[in-house]
Amino acid sequence: QESRGLGDVYKRQTYTTDELRKMIGNFHSEMKAGLAGPSTIKMIPSYIGKPTGKEAGIFLSLDLGGTNFRVISQELKGGFFGEFRPKKFLISESLMQGHGEELFNF
Repeated sequence: QESRGLGDVYKRQTYTTDELRKMIGNFHSEMKAGLAGPSTIKMIPSYIGKPTGKEAGIFLSLDLGGTNFRVISQELKGGFFGEFRPKKFLISESLMQGHGEELFNF
């Protein structure tokens, strides 16, 4: 059988267990590299501890992706979920490719 590059494997719809393990290993390696510096995956360190299940208050989740900025407001009530409010904002091409100051003033 002809040897294939990993890129060819990623294009298929079904995978062997060994192929999945290799993809997961590559993904983990790239995430670790992204936290240490340049990588194919952009990573920003997060210094949040493990949840206890007793958290209470309103928590925000922010996700700035390639074309969208997602904001989620989630109320937690000491082990119970309160109000969940997701919002999504489209980020224009000019903002994504412009200066950071313009993007973060959006």
